[in-house]
Amino acid sequence: MMPADHPNVELGASFRSTSRPKAFSTHRAQLAKQVIFQKVREAERDTVYHEYIGRVGEIVNATVKRIEGRM
Repeated sequence: MMPADHPNVELGASFRSTSRPKAFSTHRAQLAKQVIFQKVREAERDTVYHEYIGRVGEIVNATVKRIEGRM
């Protein structure tokens, strides 16, 4: 979501806003938190995937520490 007063701001860029912190709702803060946690989980999943993709066909010994998604 792009700031309305800065329509040309790109992802990763910095900008200065005259908006007061009160203008940000708790809903938006919660949404931002969820997005950050989702990105961290995706990065963890990618790390594990890339760690083991080269071992396809091998027999490995492992311990399941976490199960994600529906079973």
